[in-house]
Amino acid sequence: MICRLCHPSGELYIAEHFIKYGKADRIWCSDRGMMSDANIEFLKQENRKYIIGTSKETLKKFEQELLKKDWKTIREGAEVKLCPFEQKTCILCRNRDRRAKEKSMHERFVVRMEKELEKTKASCEKRKNKKEVIDRRVGRIKCKNSRCASLFDIKVTKNKETKRAEISWTKKDS
Repeated sequence: MICRLCHPSGELYIAEHFIKYGKADRIWCSDRGMMSDANIEFLKQENRKYIIGTSKETLKKFEQELLKKDWKTIREGAEVKLCPFEQKTCILCRNRDRRAKEKSMHERFVVRMEKELEKTKASCEKRKNKKEVIDRRVGRIKCKNSRCASLFDIKVTKNKETKRAEISWTKKDS
């Protein structure tokens, strides 16, 4: 049974669940948003079993395991492996379809950012925008597209002859 531990109060949710359904040998599952020391300590009480997605920072500790070839296929495109880690057993999962989905999402951010930069460039060519105004606009674009912002080297300058702000950018290889 999968229960939502990401409820505003995971402890309250579990207590309500026990009252409603009684205690059973459940496995509590949650995403990495629940991975705080306090939440994990609460889950350890009364020997609860749990699966919580790890943070990307923690995943870096498994770099060598991720590179090994001893993965077990559980269905087409999905592989898992068990790894002991700090008196726990970690389940590493990788999914070919998920990688394709993430690549597609990333590309969508890149395309959206390029469109917004083109729109800003067209605006600069039509109006006498101040450099500071365009700098702020670029900042908003980068914030809105933070997943791919680091791929772009963006320069905003002021043309001395026309007194207009000008924008140029290059895209690094992803």
